Parts: sequence; structure tokens; C-alpha cells
Amino acid sequence: MRNALLLILALAAGCGIDPIEGNDLVLVRCGRKANAAIVLPRSPEASRQYAAEELRHYVREITGVTMQIVTNAVPPIGIYLDRAEDAADEEGFRLRSEGCNLHVAGGVRGILYGVYEVLETYGGCGWFASWHEVVPKIGRLAVPADLDVVQKPAFAMRQPFWYDVNTHREFAARNKVNGFNHVASGGVDAKFGGDSYRFGGGLGCCHTFDRLVPLEKYGKTHPEYYAFRNGARRVNPPPGGRQWYLQLCLTNPDV
Repeated sequence: MRNALLLILALAAGCGIDPIEGNDLVLVRCGRKANAAIVLPRSPEASRQYAAEELRHYVREITGVTMQIVTNAVPPIGIYLDRAEDAADEEGFRLRSEGCNLHVAGGVRGILYGVYEVLETYGGCGWFASWHEVVPKIGRLAVPADLDVVQKPAFAMRQPFWYDVNTHREFAARNKVNGFNHVASGGVDAKFGGDSYRFGGGLGCCHTFDRLVPLEKYGKTHPEYYAFRNGARRVNPPPGGRQWYLQLCLTNPDV
């Protein structure tokens, strides 16, 4: 650990400034001109550009300092929004301090999630509803000088089925939610990373009985496939109520 810190201090000396304070890499200090800049490639995709804008917005809110967003530059202190080497992992991210710089690396959505992780864990921000967020006023934004953490979601689909999340995609993104209602309502805007997954075969995400065992195919020939209720098989749903009416007989071995 001592050798690692000496290396970090040596690299910091090469920055022309001293961003190391104790075991912290100080990215922004309240009341001082920002030495740190957010670094993007020359032609970033929409989600990475949005991640940079979100980072700049919330850093300004918590410290009063406005960071620059630069492309293909080497600022004194840089927060680099990088694509991860493993491009197949679209939602995971890695936060890593290196000398005077912080690297937020991830996939299309992973970079955005990594930015929110920095703001939440090290900036004290919290997003509790589309209409209520906590953005504290702090004297500096800093991360551990030896930071190196990787996060990957345990679940491919994260959907709390909450109206506020379903109708406010920016709020969903800040809480790393990628639920199916966004996809079902016409797709996710590219700045949020686009659609995060697809259901195969056109099944959709739920209410699939009618697609799997369609009445047109089996209603007359196999009425026993459908639920028995009040003395009759449920094979004649009312107009407009088909998906709610149709139930399969799940005790039937063929079904």
C-alpha cells in the first residue's frame, strides 16, 4: 500500500498541482477553479455525452464549481468516461483512480451508472422520487486515491413496477433501473442507453398465455387446455378483455 501511494504522489507531482489529500484524490474543491475536466472521445455516443452532462450538473450543484467537458484532451485532473474492454457487458462499470485521474469505464449504460455511483457514494447525492432528490453542499468531491471497484448487475432486468420509475426515465436511470415498461412504451431514448434487452419470439414481457396457447389454434379442438369455471371452459372471452379473461388449465399435463 505504501509503495502504491508513493507512486500516486509521484504521478500527482507531474500534474503541476497536488490533488492528493491524505488517501484521497480530490477532483473538485469548492471556491476554486476546476482543475478537473470530464474527458470524452471525439464523437461520443448519446449515453456517454449525457453521462458527462449529468456529472457536470451535479458536481456544480454540490460544489458550486462548473467542470468543463473536453474531447481528446489531457487536463491536469481528468474524469475519463471510457468504454470498457468487455463491450459485451453493457451495464457493468469499473471505477479506478490512476495518478491525477478517475476512470469511469463501462458499457453503453454502464458508464452512466458509474457516474451515478460516483455522485451517490462520494458526492452524497440521492434520488428518491422524480420530484425529490438529495443534493448536499460539500467542500470538495474526492474519491480514494487507490480506488478500484467493479460492479455488475446481478439481474439483467431490474423493474420495481413503480409508476414514478415507469414514467420518468431519467429517474429510472439514476437508480440503475432498466425495466420492461420502458421497452413496452416505445423504447428507451439513446441517451439512457437504448433498450437494455429483448424478449424472444415476440412474446412480450407478461400476459403470454394467449401467445403460447392461442385460442384460435386450440380452443375448439382442445377446450380442456383452458380453465374450467362455473361449469364451463373459458374459451369465449368478451371483446377487449381477452388477455385478462384467458386462463390456462395449468394442471393439464399437455399444457
